[in-house]
Amino acid sequence: MWAYYDWIRNNVAANAPWDEFARELIVAQGSTLENGAANFFVLHEDPKLMAETTSQAFLGMSVQCAKCHNHPMEKWTNDEYFGFANLFARVRTKSGTADGDNIIFASTTGDIVQPLTGKPQPPRPLESKPLPLDAPEDRRIALANWLASPDNSYFARAIVNRIWANFYGVGLVEKVDDMRATNPASNEQLLSASAKFLAENKFDLKALMRAILQSETYQRSSVPSRENAADTRFYSRYFPRRLIAEVLLDAMSVVPARRRNSKATGKLARGSATRLERRFLFPARVWPCGTQQYLRMRAQF
Repeated sequence: MWAYYDWIRNNVAANAPWDEFARELIVAQGSTLENGAANFFVLHEDPKLMAETTSQAFLGMSVQCAKCHNHPMEKWTNDEYFGFANLFARVRTKSGTADGDNIIFASTTGDIVQPLTGKPQPPRPLESKPLPLDAPEDRRIALANWLASPDNSYFARAIVNRIWANFYGVGLVEKVDDMRATNPASNEQLLSASAKFLAENKFDLKALMRAILQSETYQRSSVPSRENAADTRFYSRYFPRRLIAEVLLDAMSVVPARRRNSKATGKLARGSATRLERRFLFPARVWPCGTQQYLRMRAQF
């Protein structure tokens, strides 16, 4: 799975457009050692699981409730669920020549039978036209074209909501993978404007992050006033929070390295690393704005 890890990491480091990232993952094929994205289909071998993971990761919504019956709190039906899952029905895996290698490819036959009807549903993306059951083309291409299209508002809104949640600790829609009509955003205008901005900037995630981090909203004080002390959803102030585990691990890894370097270069004053350690280890006490100050401190040192 290191190939999968490296593929994701390299795409993030290169700021690959989000739509290109999604397309490449959805239509991935070939050796899982050579094409890291293909490992997605090793982790999710069941077409129904592939469909559920895809909708949750890239659309921010759960469709699995429609697997047995029409979704009780959303518009997705059992027919739509099996039509969506049938897009992955022809993904196949075979062993490669190297140890641990799998070859992902698309067959020209195979369908999922819908239990309620006893026959397969025509494959189709959600809210899109169905594909012919007998068409030999890789169905995932049609899915990727629909999924990452600028006209698919679900796609942009889902990643925008996750990015707001990453920086603020709470999304415009909570939970971030529960975006549905009966769970509206705390600020629909902000979510729609952010999604439009991302699509207009060709799904450049760093451009969106830059806009958020430079906004008045993100730069507000974490010190509550009498009017906003009870707010936990509407971004009227910055919400203090502890560093997430991955950031804390990075911080604890950086500080000892700084201390070792200081012995050789003398650039770090005696005792400074200890103060940094205390700040990293107890961010809620020292840094009232949490991650924001952490990023600033990393830039300074």
